[in-house]
Amino acid sequence: MKKTLITLFLPTLLILGACSSDNERAIEENSSNDAIESSITTTSEVKNPEGDGKALVAYFSLPVGDDLDVTTGASVMEANGEYLGLTQQTANWISEELKADTFRIQADKSYPTDIDDLLDVAAEEKSNNDRPSLASKITNLDQYDTIYLGYPIWNADFPMAFYTFLESYDFSGKRIVPFSTHGGSGLAGTVGILEDELSNSEVVSNALSISRNNVADSRQEVIDWVDEVK
Repeated sequence: MKKTLITLFLPTLLILGACSSDNERAIEENSSNDAIESSITTTSEVKNPEGDGKALVAYFSLPVGDDLDVTTGASVMEANGEYLGLTQQTANWISEELKADTFRIQADKSYPTDIDDLLDVAAEEKSNNDRPSLASKITNLDQYDTIYLGYPIWNADFPMAFYTFLESYDFSGKRIVPFSTHGGSGLAGTVGILEDELSNSEVVSNALSISRNNVADSRQEVIDWVDEVK
């Protein structure tokens, strides 16, 4: 990574007066009161459908359980009896359309799912310039030409674990296609960060950005976007 850590983190969690609505402060996943444990592995967890193996959908999305009340989870949706984070559902639609491999970026730690508590943890991670370790890794990134990178917007920025992922691999020569879910702050300048940090890659500027309030009804929008950028 060529940018300094200071440049990476200018939009701090503590100075968001310009985007201080509840939606903009929202964390992308769910708001139950229990902590959720990440599954921990040390091997690649890339899932391989019957595609050509040239595209990968890699996304960060907090794990969710199967006993959640979706009425209290502001950014959780139910699909075929399974509770999914919104970035996860978006990634699933992209992968299905492309028949692409998928990889879930997970921190090797638990996060609280109460929004206020999660905001506190996210703020502390950012203040400390943390790089949470990841639960799994990709061992064959070289085989992919195009990587769709998905992430929630956590208070106008990437989650810190997503920065860990970006700094763990060489994306030189690859085509990067960003997509995100958010609580009101849109892409929050994250495409520009990707362009700076992955300067040896082609970062597609036509990134997908979906409000958490609209994800459940956005399947066709996702498919149409994939047709534009693939």
